[in-house]
Amino acid sequence: MTITRGDPIEYDCDFDDPPETQAAHERAHVASVQALLGSVQTDDSALAYRDETRERCMIDRLTEIRAENDGAVLAIVGIDHLETLATALSAGETATTGTSYHTDSSTTSP
Repeated sequence: MTITRGDPIEYDCDFDDPPETQAAHERAHVASVQALLGSVQTDDSALAYRDETRERCMIDRLTEIRAENDGAVLAIVGIDHLETLATALSAGETATTGTSYHTDSSTTSP
């Protein structure tokens, strides 16, 4: 399957569906993409390095923003970065500032 710019993409849900339906659809989509990508063998050392670098930058920047806004930050990130960022921010990690901030790690499951 090839998708080009401007081609419409059909989804099994739409904007009017309840959040639970949209979340279930997104989880299924992510699982299928991860399964597809997991089936491809590559030397991903360059990609891993790039992702780690980007994640360190995101963690540092989000930590800075939290400090400036009493901890209130909303960040929209790619699903592949979510776990790493959530773990690091929950632990109060920073890569370059040496400062730690507490994170409320409580979440609501969709």
